[in-house]
Amino acid sequence: MHAQATMYARTFKKIARDINEDARNHARSLKGTPEFERSSNARKKVEMRFAHLKVQHGFERTRLRGLTGARDEFHLAAIVQNLKTMALRLARSPTGRVCGSIA
Repeated sequence: MHAQATMYARTFKKIARDINEDARNHARSLKGTPEFERSSNARKKVEMRFAHLKVQHGFERTRLRGLTGARDEFHLAAIVQNLKTMALRLARSPTGRVCGSIA
């Protein structure tokens, strides 16, 4: 019985470590720094734009084929979104109210 116990003592389990764990640890160490907060805020603005494209403009999937078609479709959707933002900003009066003349 003693031989069997030593055989089990020699066997051990390996704990798998993710290949990207070092990068994750580095990112965790940066959390809370002013640079991280600034980057997070900028990333949040971009993500909100994409979410708006998906929800408001029906950009769940591309309808054109190929990389160039997808790129062109994305550029058109971004142009629409930028024009909409410009129109809303131009429609505001200096007091911050929306003018009724622009539809």
